[in-house]
Amino acid sequence: MTILVRRAAAEDRDAIFALHAAAFPTAAEARLVVALEEDGDALLSIVASSEGTILGHAMFSRMAGTVGSRPLAAAALAPVAVQAERRYRGIGSALIDAGLAMLGEDGIDYVFVLGDPDYYERFGFDPEIGGRFASPYAGPHWMALALGDGPVLKRGEARHARAFTGLGTAG
Repeated sequence: MTILVRRAAAEDRDAIFALHAAAFPTAAEARLVVALEEDGDALLSIVASSEGTILGHAMFSRMAGTVGSRPLAAAALAPVAVQAERRYRGIGSALIDAGLAMLGEDGIDYVFVLGDPDYYERFGFDPEIGGRFASPYAGPHWMALALGDGPVLKRGEARHARAFTGLGTAG
């Protein structure tokens, strides 16, 4: 089976919604993807597909990041989903790797994620870097990754897009 990772297209929206609704206990993440798109905060939406079927999806959205008064080009990785029967085959990793490469080319300084350190540290996400940024999501699962030659920071602030407000602050 050949898997293609590409930017999501408008005709993928229903399949992306269904994928996230099936992958998580509630449809909150599926609704988050829709809200990020509708609000204009989606920086990058990518899918993994095979023979026209969407197998996985990753969303990277705009964040407001600052260090002192200096703005940072920042993105959040969330949500990521892969069809249950296709998990543990590298699809999620391929989506994240491709997305990080694209964001680096687009000049993003930092990418943030709230998730399992054992999983996300393999991509270079670091709880120590995440801990340098004030956020309602701060805690052991709050991580960041500096892309390219991003500035070295001592302290900063990171704010997710408005659509994240209703998801809570689990850490």
